[in-house]
Amino acid sequence: VLQKKGSVFQFAILEADRFRSISQIIDQRNNLVLSEVFPRLSAAGLVIGQQVDANIVKNILTIGTVRQLEILTAAIIKNIDENVASSREVFRKLRAALREIHPEAKFINFVEQ
Repeated sequence: VLQKKGSVFQFAILEADRFRSISQIIDQRNNLVLSEVFPRLSAAGLVIGQQVDANIVKNILTIGTVRQLEILTAAIIKNIDENVASSREVFRKLRAALREIHPEAKFINFVEQ
């Protein structure tokens, strides 16, 4: 693919980079939850699954931690939504390139239901 359809290869590499970026944002959010959120909620006597008013939780976590959670969560949602669409497009381009490069090969066609 790199030799015959370099631009398609570039799109595939870019897609992999996007995926890694999402993974890093998820890791950042998980680290924040484990290092800041859970310890603060636990110290305040709250347990997982307990029904608590959102404002009480925000006060326990502090504005900085709440804002970080909001930013990271919004970034995860936005990037995943964009990545799903771009992944489909790159897959379509890659499949077309491979069919052109290897016309004799049989390719499995996956269809969403």
